[in-house]
Amino acid sequence: MKRIEIESLSQLDDVAREILDSLDGRSVVLFRGGMGAGKTTLAEAMAYLSGITNRLGKVTDGNTVSDYDKEEIKRKVEEAARILDITHLLDRKPKALSGGQRQRVAMGRAIVRNPKVFLMDEPLSNLDAKLRVQMRTEISKLHEKLGTTIIYVTHDQTEAMTMADRIVVMSKGNIEKIGTPREIFSQVEWVKSLALDVPQTSDLMHHLNAYGYSLPTDTITIDECAAQLYKFLEE
Repeated sequence: MKRIEIESLSQLDDVAREILDSLDGRSVVLFRGGMGAGKTTLAEAMAYLSGITNRLGKVTDGNTVSDYDKEEIKRKVEEAARILDITHLLDRKPKALSGGQRQRVAMGRAIVRNPKVFLMDEPLSNLDAKLRVQMRTEISKLHEKLGTTIIYVTHDQTEAMTMADRIVVMSKGNIEKIGTPREIFSQVEWVKSLALDVPQTSDLMHHLNAYGYSLPTDTITIDECAAQLYKFLEE
């Protein structure tokens, strides 16, 4: 039988606390790594340490639904529905909702509890490509409206590049690096060494530099890449 290392659990708590202490209250902190990298384990440790009671929100006052009167419950539900633009769905049964609508309803269940921190573990993994694009936008808008910290677990490169303020890159249970998307994805060979995808723009700039062209290696967006290539061609 495999022995549980208490020391390892203590070290995990220390890492989780360090990341939590560094949050500014409005961050999107994204855990990225392959299968079995330890993303969910670390996120669960952070959830436990920060008092998150479910995977979508943190209760700030310790109250349950029974602690509120019907009018307060109605007000909270209507406010969450307005934020998520799902007021027209409130009378529908769950089976009548699409995948994207169910995701928004799940977020609404957390919003009504006045969360200070959201924990989202692969929230878009079961959606098709079109819905994933839509829900990435929805989550970003939600973050802007509520100004809360989001701890987001994913292996998806696009989600990491477009949504995160900081990325925690993990491999085989270890934190390999913590940085902004630009800091992480400018290190193309290192990211690839962890069997993770890199943005095509970063890969292109990396290859051009390898062929002797002097171009910025921290270019990660299409607009940045196009601007640098135009500038290079004009010189």
